Amino acid sequence: MLLVVPVAFAQRQMEKLGRGVVAVRTGTSTSYVGWRLLGTDAENVGFNVLRSANGAAATQLNGSLITNSCNFTDSTINYAVSNAYFIQPVVSGVTQTLSAPFGLAANPPTQQYLNIPLAKPADGTNGSGPFTYS
Repeated sequence: MLLVVPVAFAQRQMEKLGRGVVAVRTGTSTSYVGWRLLGTDAENVGFNVLRSANGAAATQLNGSLITNSCNFTDSTINYAVSNAYFIQPVVSGVTQTLSAPFGLAANPPTQQYLNIPLAKPADGTNGSGPFTYS
């Protein structure tokens, strides 16, 4: 008896994520910019980093396509005005849609992290004793 079993290919389940651009001030005139490489990105994807200063048109910051990283250090930023960063994927020489912007207000603090405010749950007690969230 020959048993024939149909083959089914499962789709990879993924969340709908954006590029996830973040930027932090790292010095008097430098900022770190990072973004996500998405599971749906082509293998030959590269990236351009653009910045808009004080609401002006965005200009490209990198001299050549970024292909080996999802990080960039901006050493030409003016912190006296607000700035917004965008990432533009490029596949086979064709520019793709700009990412959502990540904004930095004028004169942000210098820090090596992105502060994310959380709603702190109430302190409590469990079998191990009292606890708190921070």
